[in-house]
Amino acid sequence: MLLEIRNQLEAGLSSVLGEYVFPDGVITPAIAVLPSDFWGYHYPPQQTKVSGIELTIKQAIPTTNQLLSSETLERINYDIHLKQWDRVGELNTATQLLIECLQGNGYLFTSPELISPSSNNVISVFLQVYSFSVISIL
Repeated sequence: MLLEIRNQLEAGLSSVLGEYVFPDGVITPAIAVLPSDFWGYHYPPQQTKVSGIELTIKQAIPTTNQLLSSETLERINYDIHLKQWDRVGELNTATQLLIECLQGNGYLFTSPELISPSSNNVISVFLQVYSFSVISIL
């Protein structure tokens, strides 16, 4: 599911994504899936140059609720950030494309929120993915 979300967002925002230029010279679109902050993981690695708009998706630990004796509801919240590293990227355009991409793929999400009003503006969106299953005991 996470890879599918990542690929959909990369396709939907490809026209506005910036670039990572890694220390070894490799250049990739500025999109990353990060483990939870709990592990203290930082990306991209030091010495990497980031330009334009960066999209990060933080992995989440799913929560499961038992509804009835044979039904469960799993909810996963992904924290999605758009970060403007320089004046090359247009954060408003990227935010609109993010909304269109999420809506077009049928996801539930919170309204975009500006969480870092500084020279490196950051927009945060929480994406909620639900999974319903019935366990049949015969």
